[in-house]
Amino acid sequence: MREVKRLFGKCSGPISIPDVDSHPRITYVREGLRRIAKAHGEEVAIAGVLLSPVDLPLLIMGIDGWIQTVLFDSVNMKRMLEITVPFFLQYADALAADGAELIALPLAFLSPALVTSEIVEKITLPVLRDVLAEVRVPVVIHHAGSPFLKFLHFCAELTNVAGYVLDYTDDLALARKTLGAGVTLLGGLDGPNLDNTKAAAIEAECERVLVDRRNDPNFVLCASGPDVALNTPRENIHAMRTAVESFGAVGSG
Repeated sequence: MREVKRLFGKCSGPISIPDVDSHPRITYVREGLRRIAKAHGEEVAIAGVLLSPVDLPLLIMGIDGWIQTVLFDSVNMKRMLEITVPFFLQYADALAADGAELIALPLAFLSPALVTSEIVEKITLPVLRDVLAEVRVPVVIHHAGSPFLKFLHFCAELTNVAGYVLDYTDDLALARKTLGAGVTLLGGLDGPNLDNTKAAAIEAECERVLVDRRNDPNFVLCASGPDVALNTPRENIHAMRTAVESFGAVGSG
């Protein structure tokens, strides 16, 4: 493991940068991905999950520490990114080598619930423009748990982004208008509350979303969140499939 001097806040010790080929938590994730890809890679697209270079510092410094660094300490902000950018690219390459056909990227630092448009324009977008172009597989950006539509227009200039997972409260028609026809939109359901909803209500909501998107060939109905409680009744999960199979092909309904 490489040691980099910690230069942030009140902490004085070194930051340990995990090696993607030997750190036990990372190798655990990678082994799981390899097994999933081997078992199901011929049937479905396999996603590797990773935080962006501007979001990784949230785990290292905490939300308050990283935002204060971004706002008031440009020198140490750049030093932190000098750590997270190479790590991100190494990890993304490793996940692709293990069988990930895309990278799912929750982007808290592109969320209107956490940052301002000025931070997005000056910090988030320049970093993303540089790193996403170097990722070997397409990226799908996730809303990270809050409404995303307000900042979605910033994403139009990003490269190598195949799709966007939106919050269930985001207007899908406006999202499509903002991003254009080519990119895939995913969403429609409140995933974390599927366990508290009746199967019939879930099926009805799926049908409503599908009718709204009936002429959109690049829409994927999914549980936005992405958490789905382990105690969610099976019939609630099956309700989603039932609604999709009953609806039929794009242009019907």
